[in-house]
Amino acid sequence: GDLNGTPFPSCSGSCTLDLPSGAGTAHYTAKASTSGKTASGSKAWKYDPDPPSVSLAADPDSPNGSNDSYTSPVRLNATASDSNSGVASTEYRLDGGAWQSGNTLTVSSDGSHTADFRATDNAGNVTVETSSFRIDQTAPLTTISSPSADSVVIGTVDITGRSSDETSG
Repeated sequence: GDLNGTPFPSCSGSCTLDLPSGAGTAHYTAKASTSGKTASGSKAWKYDPDPPSVSLAADPDSPNGSNDSYTSPVRLNATASDSNSGVASTEYRLDGGAWQSGNTLTVSSDGSHTADFRATDNAGNVTVETSSFRIDQTAPLTTISSPSADSVVIGTVDITGRSSDETSG
């Protein structure tokens, strides 16, 4: 017989063949050893051992603040592909939450985040890609404690203040 036109060796009894990735047709002929009679046939097959590929893109494409933080909402987009059986579904989750259908996620809350994108192909193979990032849209809080607002000072002035930023420091 042959697999997509490539002959395979003859065998006795049961035969096992390694199928190449993709789709095709196996043609075969069986011959009875005692009578010599033959029967021919064919069988279509699809074989997809490989998981889909997933690529992630962020908008903006790189952190635009200090300490590798984004200073505005981040939109993540996943693109999945599978050349053998095709992509059945794409899903995402944010910070370990529940999986949701789709391939685009916009995150606008301050803090450290992890986004997972999962693609499943029509053969059931799965790929998960992860992106971790931080968003800090809030300016630091600064307070001046001395001199007081109603103080009158002549000469050198000592200023006491404090700044803090819970997200990025």
